[in-house]
Amino acid sequence: MGDAGGDLYLSRSTSNTASTYINGYVNNVRIVKGQSVYPTVVFTPPNAPLTAVPGTSVLLNVTSPGAYLTDSSINNYTITKNGPVTYSSNPPTAIGGVLKFTSSYLTVSDNTVLDMASGDFTIEFWFNSTTGTTLYTKSCKF
Repeated sequence: MGDAGGDLYLSRSTSNTASTYINGYVNNVRIVKGQSVYPTVVFTPPNAPLTAVPGTSVLLNVTSPGAYLTDSSINNYTITKNGPVTYSSNPPTAIGGVLKFTSSYLTVSDNTVLDMASGDFTIEFWFNSTTGTTLYTKSCKF
């Protein structure tokens, strides 16, 4: 994802090596182009699945085992599973199910709707690491 184009990866950097996977639980993934969803200084974490707002490019709520790879945005992108990405209905969160990543990742194919070359945007998600305190920050290419 970015001004130079390229696929969107969730739970992996773009370097394509095993050391850059981010292992853990993920839910409520929303990418919004064209606005800051939380423009004020005070932020209250959501306590329900996220919804599509104007500009939503990707929305992955993980609400049921049959639809855990469904993009609920108006774009309805195909989300490709790479490796053992699994659904868990007993997550360490109160908001629906979660995706569990273990040396695996998801891909959304490149599209101009995902290009964030300029202007406001919001990328948000809930994440719980299963690999201790090390957190890799290169999970998306901008």
